[in-house]
Amino acid sequence: MQTTLRKWGNSQGILIPREICVSVDINVGDTFEFEIGEDRTILLRPEASHYHRNTRASLEELTAGWAGPRAGEEWGGHDVGNEVVA
Repeated sequence: MQTTLRKWGNSQGILIPREICVSVDINVGDTFEFEIGEDRTILLRPEASHYHRNTRASLEELTAGWAGPRAGEEWGGHDVGNEVVA
């Protein structure tokens, strides 16, 4: 099976036929690790992904690993639901 490298915005992309995606169980939103061989071969290895186009994620799942400020902390306390009105 062959495919063509195509312009995609300011990047390039290769479309993967649906039959291949189904056969190797990859989905929209999955991330991949690239490995380039000395003979110019490209290996794409899918990484575990929690995102699937038809799946809803909770706020906790979306912010897992976030180390930035939490809501209310920028005002000196947890004030969710008690918004400051100026």
